[in-house]
Amino acid sequence: QAYGMTVPIQILRGSATKKLKTIFGNRLEKLKSFGSGKQKSDRWWKCFADMLVEAGYLVTERKCSGNNFAFSIYKLTKLGHEFLSKASISPQSSLLFKVPNEMLAIEKDEGMLLPGSVKIKFSQKVSQKVQQNQTQQNQNQQ
Repeated sequence: QAYGMTVPIQILRGSATKKLKTIFGNRLEKLKSFGSGKQKSDRWWKCFADMLVEAGYLVTERKCSGNNFAFSIYKLTKLGHEFLSKASISPQSSLLFKVPNEMLAIEKDEGMLLPGSVKIKFSQKVSQKVQQNQTQQNQNQQ
């Protein structure tokens, strides 16, 4: 299924909303990720999602509902699928993102300053691919 960013963020933050209970029923609180990111705010997770889009793990698609309401849905890319499958096999590996100024500002506003990188458990092969994507994006911006 495809969702906007609200559903995964609510799961990570441990929000047992009516919408989530409708989608997942009794399984909601049994999800491994349920509540695992509750120490971070919605704003932080949205910023992190933007980083995943920029790095090539997610892609956004604009959709329109029947009453002309526009919204975005997020889907995993091939790289995103590799992330999920490889991370479950080799959880010792890491992927590092440079923390953008926007995220640092969010952390400062919310009193949760971190070091200058976000560390995600990941596989070495995919880590190298992300570094290549980030280098290519930086070259395209110049």
